[in-house]
Formats: sequence, C-alpha cells, structure tokens
Amino acid sequence: MAQENNATHWVLGGALLLIGLFVIIALVLTRSQTETTTVQITQATPTVDAVKLCINEAVAVGSCVGVSEFTGANTTSTEMDLFVQVSDANGYGDIASVGGSLYRSSVGLAACNTGSIGAGSEYDGNSCYSNYDGQTSGGILSCAQNDIVSTTSAWWKCDVTLQYWMDATDPSSNFAAENWAMDAIVVDSQSNTGISVNPSTFRNNTVLSMNFGSSTISYGPMSLGATKAGVSVLGTAQGNSDVDMTIAANSAVMTCDGVGSANIPVANQRFGTSDSAYEALASALSNSPQDLDFEVNVNDNELLARTSETVAPSDTVFFGIGIPASGVSGTCTVAATLAAINH
Repeated sequence: MAQENNATHWVLGGALLLIGLFVIIALVLTRSQTETTTVQITQATPTVDAVKLCINEAVAVGSCVGVSEFTGANTTSTEMDLFVQVSDANGYGDIASVGGSLYRSSVGLAACNTGSIGAGSEYDGNSCYSNYDGQTSGGILSCAQNDIVSTTSAWWKCDVTLQYWMDATDPSSNFAAENWAMDAIVVDSQSNTGISVNPSTFRNNTVLSMNFGSSTISYGPMSLGATKAGVSVLGTAQGNSDVDMTIAANSAVMTCDGVGSANIPVANQRFGTSDSAYEALASALSNSPQDLDFEVNVNDNELLARTSETVAPSDTVFFGIGIPASGVSGTCTVAATLAAINH
C-alpha cells in the first residue's frame, strides 16, 4: 500500500512539474512575441520656391543672384543655367522631376507650354523656351538635382540654349512694354504637382548687328569714260533688332596709283536697292553717313528682326561707278565705314 502511495506521489509530482514547465514556456513565448506597426504618410504637394537664370557654369548656385538683364551674341546662341529651388515636406528625395519655362510676357505660360505659338512643340526661338512636359527640343534640356539645401529642399539645374534672335524687351525694342518671365514646375513620386506662383523676370537687351556681305567692292578693269552698275552686296540681319546700315567714305576721293594720275571723286560711286543702270542708282557715295536703305520703301527701309528658325532676313544693295573720261590711271581705291542702325 505504501508503495502505491509513493508511486502516486511521483506521478502527481511529475505532472505538476510538466504543468509548471508548460506555464513557463508559455510565458516566455508570450513575452517574446513580435508586433508590426504600420502607418501611411500623407503625400504633401511640392512647391517651387525660387527660379533664377545664371551664366552657364560661371558661378555656383549659391552665389548666383540671377540675371536681371541679358545681352546675347549677334550670331551665336548662348548657353545659360536655369536654377530652380523646390521643397517637399516628404523630403527632397521624393521629387521625381523638375521643368522650366522662359517666355516673353505677352505670350504667357499657357501658350508657351501648349506649343500653340511659333514653331510649336513648346518652343519658339523668338518668344518661348520650355521643357514642362519633359521634352528636350524646346531649348531647355532635362533638369537634374544640383545642390541640397536641407532634408526637404534642393536646387535643380536645367541647361538652357537661348537663340541670338530672341525678342528684345529693352526700351529701344519692339516689345519695350514687356519682359521675359521664368516659371518652373515640380512633380513628386505620386504625381503631385507644384508650379511657380510669382514668375521671376529679366530684360533681354537689343543686339543691333548686320553683316555687309563683302569687305571689298570690286568693279574690275574699266575704260576711261565707262560706267558700270549691278555690283551686288548681300546684307544679312544679325542680332535681335530691326536693322539698316549706313555707309560713309573715309575720304572725299578714290586715290589712284597711276603715275601722274588724278583721283576720282567718291561721288562717282553710286548705290541703290535696284539693279538698274548707273545713272538710275539712287544715292551718290560721300564721306557723310548715308542709309543703304535695305528693303527700300518697305518696313521703314530696313530689315525686320528675325522671326524664322532657319533663315535670317537679308536683302541686296547694288553699287556702280562712273570713270572720268580722262586724267586717271592705275588702281583707284577708297575705304568706307559701315555701321548698323535702327531707324
């Protein structure tokens, strides 16, 4: 009987021990359980904080205050940098893309960015440059992050190519009441979009330039008493302005190098815009500036500023000369000064 009681005690003791182990294991397992917490962060709309146009890679973004006036070249495009500062409360790394737009103020942002002007496709060399839709044929290449301001703000840089014939907006220009505006657009990873609220502006200055198509007007061999007309020179507008040209002889005479030769008065040279006989050429050369009058009696006798993407305005002026009947020999020459003007 005592042996049975002892066995029972051992069985009960073992059972209690197992129950205790199970409780301990259960407690341990319960206390080491992993919990996962999730939260969805609301996407904030990014903003455009600043836009400025700077000389291409000449200065760092931090020290470039942006141009208030721009003067281009007379025959070549100019590379510039468009800097755009953007902010996103979700962090600057949430920015997916940045685009920019430059346009003459009366054109407006909407017309420039819908390709409804000029050459279309968000570009016109006279009045609109844009890559708002990500295209790179509008004079502004794709933009890239350039400098970090803080965890939520960064500068982006867009490469810009400005054509030399882009419309001038200074007081002497055809668009004196306007300016050039700069806008930007920023898009985040969820396609939330922010745009400029108050566009920055700058003035584009007039570049007055014209190419006189020859450095020498040669009449070739001529006999005493002879006349010649129809020697043509092609003038081509450059820069971004309506333009004409004046000519003035640097002396009152053409100097002849023949032994004992007299000289030829410069007034014996004549010019005009029609290829006519010598006597019909409108103007006699003198040592005072005279208009060459390209596009005579049209457009105030001057070439209008370029508006074509492929062709610059041009016109021809014709020269002629009358040789005295006697007293001159050799080669006769005179230098002249040419100057581009705007009426």
